[in-house]
Order: sequence, then C-alpha cells, then structure tokens
Amino acid sequence: MKSIRTLYTCLLLAFISNSLYGIGTLKKQPIFKGNIKTLKEARPIDSLLIQFYRPNSILTDPEVFWIKPGKNGHFSFKLPYYSKPAIMSIQTVQQKKLFTRLGKYFVEQDDDVNVTITNKPHQISVEFSGRGASKYSIVDKLKQIDKDLESVYSDLKLYEPDDFNSKFDKVNIIIKRALEKKSNILNAYNLGNEMYKMVNYEYANIYSKWDYWLYSISIKPTFHEQANRLLLKQYFNKYKNIFSYESDELMSFCPELIISLSCRIRFDIIFNSNSDNADIKDYYKIVKEEYPQSIRNQLIAWLFSSKLALSYLNSNDTVLDSLMEVGQDDVSIPFLRQSISDVQKLSKGKNLFNATFTDFAGNKVSTGSLKGKVILIDMWGVGCTNCAIFHKMFEREIHPKLEGRDDFVVLSISMDRTKEKWDEGMKSGFYTSPHNLNVYTDGLMFNHPFAKYYNIGYSPFLLLIDKQGKIYSSLKSTVTANDILNKINEALKSD
Repeated sequence: MKSIRTLYTCLLLAFISNSLYGIGTLKKQPIFKGNIKTLKEARPIDSLLIQFYRPNSILTDPEVFWIKPGKNGHFSFKLPYYSKPAIMSIQTVQQKKLFTRLGKYFVEQDDDVNVTITNKPHQISVEFSGRGASKYSIVDKLKQIDKDLESVYSDLKLYEPDDFNSKFDKVNIIIKRALEKKSNILNAYNLGNEMYKMVNYEYANIYSKWDYWLYSISIKPTFHEQANRLLLKQYFNKYKNIFSYESDELMSFCPELIISLSCRIRFDIIFNSNSDNADIKDYYKIVKEEYPQSIRNQLIAWLFSSKLALSYLNSNDTVLDSLMEVGQDDVSIPFLRQSISDVQKLSKGKNLFNATFTDFAGNKVSTGSLKGKVILIDMWGVGCTNCAIFHKMFEREIHPKLEGRDDFVVLSISMDRTKEKWDEGMKSGFYTSPHNLNVYTDGLMFNHPFAKYYNIGYSPFLLLIDKQGKIYSSLKSTVTANDILNKINEALKSD
C-alpha cells in the first residue's frame, strides 16, 4: 500500500512539474480559421497564397502554403512552430493569375486567429479576431499613415532648391504629427511590450520616408551644385540621429526595418561624400563597426542576398567575392550564413555544379555534357502553381523567339517523387514540353546532389548557364518574359 501511495505521489509531482514548466507539452502551432465572403459580380477567389518567413529572416525564400477554400468559402491552416515571432504574407489568387496582397503580419506560436476575407468586385479586404489578432488588425490602420505621406514630396516641391530651410521646417512638423498619429494607433491596440516595439519598427516607418525624400532630392541635377549639396548634408546630419530608432535586438525580427537601415547607411555615405554612389567596402565597415551582432546579422545577409541592395553600391566581382567570404564569418545565425554561401555559389561566373540526371528512357544526362550551349535550368514539380504559370509564359512569349536554335536548351528537371508522377506532369503540358530536354532526379527530389549543393528548397528554380558552363544569371519566375528573353540573348551573344 505504501508503495502505491509513493507511486501516486511521484505521478502527481510529475504532473505538477509538467504543468508549471511545460516539460513534455506539445509545441503550439499558430492556427488560422476563416471564411471568404464573395459579393455579387466579384471574381471568385481560387486559393490563398501564404508565404511564411522564419524568425530573423530577410524576406527571401519563404516556405509557401497554398490554401484551397471549400465551396462555402471556409478554410483553415496551421503554420510551423517557432518560439520567436515569424512573418507571414497573405495573398488571394483569382483565376489562377490575379494576385492581391492583403498584408504582411507578425506570427506568434500562441495565435488562434479568425480571418474574414470580403471579396468585392474591385476590392478585397480582411478582418481578424481571436487570440493574437491585434497585431494583424493594426496593420491596415498603420498603412494609412504611409498613404498620408505619399504626396509630401510633390506637395512641398522638395525637388526644387528654393526656400530650402522653410520647406524642411514643414517636413519636420509633418514628421512630428505622423509620429503622434502612429503612437495613438499603437496605444489603441492590445499589444504586449515587445510586440508593440516590433510593430512600431516594422510598419509605417516614418524615418524611412524622410530618408527617401532626401535621397530623391540629392539625385536632382539642381542639388549637384556645391551650395545646395552642403545644405542637404547639414540638414541630414543635424536630424539623422533624431529621425532614427535606437538599436534594439528586437529589430532583428523586423525585415522591412533592416532594409530601411540598409538604405540609411548608404544615404549617410552619399550625403557625407562627394560621390553619388556608396562604396560597398565603406558600407560594410559601418555595418561591422556601428551595429550590434543581432542587427549586423541581418544587414550583412540582406546585403549579399539581395540584388537590389547590391545594385546601389559600387563594387566589382573580386571585392564582392572577398566580402562574401568575410561575411560568412561575421554572421552568427547559421541559416543566414548559409544563405550567403548559397548566393556566392550562384554568383555570375561561378562554374555550374556538374550533376547527373536521368531521362525518360533511362539514359544518364550530365550538366557538363551540355557545355557549348546556353542552358536554362527549370526545376519543377506537379502541383506547383508558379511552375505552371512560368511554363505557360515561357511557351507563349519566349520559346517562339528561340525555336530552332541549336545553341540553346531548356533542361527541364522534374522534382517529383515517382517516375509516374513525372510522366503525368509531362503529359499534362502544364509544366514542360517535348522540345525541352526532360530529365528526372530519380525520386531524390530536393535530396538530389544538385539541389543539396545549391540548397534548393522551392520550385520553380531557374538558372541560366552560359556556353562555357558558368552561371550567367539566377532568375525569378516573377520577372517579365522580356527580362528573361533579354538575359538569354545576352548569354547567347557572350563568348
């Protein structure tokens, strides 16, 4: 009897311990349940595109979820568990090609949110309720501040150098009022202390607007005159520390803020030099010396992972390659460090990884055997909507202009699990065509050596290779047909 009491006591203590400390409890996943209300004459919403970015992300390579609503418009989904706040973007899809972005939101593990989407003929709106809904509902309110500031540049004629000081006195007043309005909105919602700060950093970034206005002024010919440039420099330096946030580790969860910080660094270099551009080495030096590790991680990863960030900085392939090597050592978050390595492998001029695939007859096809041709690598899978959209666009707008060339080939790689599924995809005509060089990963999918080398976890994956077997360009399926065709023609003309 005594042993039974002892057993019960141990079990009770274990239960209490689990309850108090969460030991052995299941990890919670964010839950979303909702309904689409389609009004008369509105195009039906076919699906929802959810893009999910893990904590500390820089808005690249999201995990993608396609949500198909039921006949009554109901839908539900869960997102992966993370102990820290992540980011989710929601888009509606109509007629499989019309995308409407509803918003980008912070996601926390305890969220249990009800989503109501109202689909009107020329407008789609969204409302949120439930646990954690405040940080979703506030986004549209803060968007209005951005809209209110859109016309400031033209209304005040900031592009004209006359009465410079008076105009920027007005700018300072506008910024002060916008900050007060933003503070009132933030205080009206039930946000915890940390989420309050993160929402403040990420949405309606008024300081970023100020940066943009000044940069837009600086590139006008009238401000190339030394006197006007000096006035702009003095004004920027006087207020740059006032119109900025103090460094905070929570900023590392705010990707839009990281992008705006990147712009601020570049503008600071330009305004305080005699050049119209910033040098990448100067930029990197500021990031490394003036920002804490938590923010430095994102700034360095954004610099090397974004073609947009690099396009505004003076550099060359040698300097860029060297800084990428240094950058991997300076970043402490493994997946961000990996993202820099992945970008480096895909840089223009790098040798293509020599991989072997299998055609439908069972013959082996290596990428090295195609040297001498320009290759467009297209990795796809059955059920991938973006893959089908890209293929349709390519066949209609690009293939007819390249047909018959013996120095160009589309290497169409199926990422499907089985040969039968690959065959289904080929016969459907949605993802590839008979005139392509159609091959298969032998069911290895993203575990194929080629996919593992380039850390590919999404489709379509598009890569353009020149005749020497070197990477010419990493492509996105969202760019226009003309842009892709121009890249292919450039590669065909290069030696």
